[in-house]
Amino acid sequence: MSVARSYAQALFEVANQSGETAIQSVESAVFGFSDAVKSSELLGRVLMAPTVTLSAKKAIVEDLCQSLGAPALVIRFLLIVVEKNRMSELPGLCAAWLEVKNNSKGKVMGAVYSAEALSSSQLEEIRKAISSVQKTEVELRPSLDPSLIGGVKVVVRGTTYDGTLKTQLKRLKESLVSKVTL
Repeated sequence: MSVARSYAQALFEVANQSGETAIQSVESAVFGFSDAVKSSELLGRVLMAPTVTLSAKKAIVEDLCQSLGAPALVIRFLLIVVEKNRMSELPGLCAAWLEVKNNSKGKVMGAVYSAEALSSSQLEEIRKAISSVQKTEVELRPSLDPSLIGGVKVVVRGTTYDGTLKTQLKRLKESLVSKVTL
């Protein structure tokens, strides 16, 4: 089990004891904190810098958590993450949190990549189709990848379902090249 998954599992178990509302509140706060760190390169560097004192890092975490309205559980949790010098694990921890949460509900996580943002109805249609193929409930996390040109690519449990225009053009090119060389 990875460090990120261990931390996510522990946080989920504690939040789960207080019910669904606590789970949602913890998720919102942890992801909000992670987004803030991602959006500020300086903040990320400071929280991971070995030259910055632990007390300074803790003060930054507490201030940011207070401004986000994070519950006490999240503040204590993130202070432990900082104390153990695991702030670099935060992106993996967020991904692991979703996996742990979904596993507890009998769901699996997947990612859907598209060149443009998908509507909620398109996302739901894809989710239903993939859930049917996977024979389990799948929750999809949408991501934009303009290099795909069009179509979608879905990755669930290490399996890729690629219906992108980029891949279709690549296959067409390979087919044409192989016929020319014959």
